[in-house]
Amino acid sequence: MMFTVKKTLRSPLFYLGIFDQEGTELVHINSRMNNHIFSPMKEDTEVTCLIPDIPLPQGHYRIDIGLLDGTDLADLIEAATMLDIEEGDFFSSGYVGPAVKGKILLQHDWMIKN
Repeated sequence: MMFTVKKTLRSPLFYLGIFDQEGTELVHINSRMNNHIFSPMKEDTEVTCLIPDIPLPQGHYRIDIGLLDGTDLADLIEAATMLDIEEGDFFSSGYVGPAVKGKILLQHDWMIKN
C-alpha cells in the first residue's frame, strides 16, 4: 500500500485496518508499531507499507487507511480499497481447510512426545 503525502507533516503516523464483511477490524497496523518514527515530511513524499503475508481465509475484506499528524487526524479513507482472498493452500500442506472455521490463519507446528 502506498501513501503520497499532500501537505507538510510535523509528526506523521500512518495506519491501516483490514475489516471483514461484518465490519470487524481483524488487523490494525501503524507505522510506530515496528518503531518507524518518521521525521517531518514534505509534500509529495511517498511512503510504502509492505505486508509480506496476509493470513486471512477466503473472503472479501475492506481496507481503511489513515494518517495522524501528531495527535491530529490528517486523513482517513474508509474503504480505500477492497481485498478479495481466494481459497488456497496457505500452509503448503496440500490441505485447504474450511474458510468458516476462523478469522485468521496462523503458521503453526505440532509435536508429539512419547
